[in-house]
Amino acid sequence: MFILTIYHCELLALALDGIARIKILDKLEDMRRIIQSPQTYEQIMQHALLLADSKVKDLQNKIEIDRPKVSYAEAVAGSNTSMKVEDFVKNISSEIVIGRNKAFEWMREK
Repeated sequence: MFILTIYHCELLALALDGIARIKILDKLEDMRRIIQSPQTYEQIMQHALLLADSKVKDLQNKIEIDRPKVSYAEAVAGSNTSMKVEDFVKNISSEIVIGRNKAFEWMREK
């Protein structure tokens, strides 16, 4: 019986032709995934908790990024009157002078 390490399997794969090399390297990758995958109930639950925590952090970041857009959308949705783009630009930026066309261009980019 021979025991091959991952290193020896990779060396063996280098000596083979392209298709055989790909098959061996794919099998090695499958074996790595199996070894690294959670084996016990506790490991599975830890892994699930880490994934859920990561997802929650991503969603919280998205909420923070989208907060200004949401507040503006709520303000616009609650408005009973319409507003010209020129008036909108004057309201949001008192220091920067920008025209209607530049404002439309800026909104398209965003």
